[in-house]
Amino acid sequence: MSFLGIDLHSNRFTVARLVVKDEVFETVASTYTFLEESFRRLLYSLTEKDHVLVENTFNINSPPFTGWGAYHWVL
Repeated sequence: MSFLGIDLHSNRFTVARLVVKDEVFETVASTYTFLEESFRRLLYSLTEKDHVLVENTFNINSPPFTGWGAYHWVL
């Protein structure tokens, strides 16, 4: 089982993974791009027991979001 926190950036996303196995904790950080092969690499690394948290805010002061207000996009 592992817990993943995903931090979104404009051209990539970073995944911090906390792996729990036999009461031993290990952390791993990986960076992915928004290309399909990168998404597949992340998708294939997941198991049914993993828990994923995704950042759901964005910098409203950066284009193209300037002037949009503080909207939250949730899938």
